[in-house]
Amino acid sequence: MVVFDLDNTLYSYDVCHKEALKAVSDLAKSEFGIPPKRFLLEYENSRSNVKSRVKSASSHNRLLYFLEWMSQFELKVNLDVAVTFNDVYWAAYFSQMKLSEGVVELLRKIRHLGIPTALVTDQVSEIQYRKLRVLKIERYFDYIVTSEECAGEKDSEEPFYLLFSRIRRKEFDCIWFIGDEIQDWPTNVPATTKIFFASPFARKVPRDIRKIHSYNDFYKLI
Repeated sequence: MVVFDLDNTLYSYDVCHKEALKAVSDLAKSEFGIPPKRFLLEYENSRSNVKSRVKSASSHNRLLYFLEWMSQFELKVNLDVAVTFNDVYWAAYFSQMKLSEGVVELLRKIRHLGIPTALVTDQVSEIQYRKLRVLKIERYFDYIVTSEECAGEKDSEEPFYLLFSRIRRKEFDCIWFIGDEIQDWPTNVPATTKIFFASPFARKVPRDIRKIHSYNDFYKLI
């Protein structure tokens, strides 16, 4: 079985996020006269506040960040503005989404060989499903699990426990995990062999993780 992460694994999260924040900071400047650098600093502070307070998939909810931004900087909460900011963010984000080269060919080969596939990801379910539809790859996964369905995020391994509970076979001879961060490589795996791979977008790769430099090269390993 092959288990994929999504963000910064099958596409570049950083490229999309950067463009989305630019679109929102431009809106903040036009609506409130706030310089982009100041807005970005305030946004990061609001994001940190939400993440320190919320310990679930909702900690990734951009709408909560924008509502926090308003409350932190003594702006009267206006749901229309917050929703608009959220819509602008995701419209810009989705417009920049592009699969890493070789991903479709890899997924097609895995499917052709009859190897089961899963996608396990943190974030709000609706957003992650929309990403898959934008990338047009949802049909390649036999199982999809988001942290919103679970009691904890991937660093708790709860989403992986949910995945394994949904699989008819209780144990595999080998499971490959592909992601960009340490939480994408779980320790408690019902398989004789587990192999961990770091995506081309991974920044820090532990010594026991095999780095994927391109999906075209990884294709040859399947």
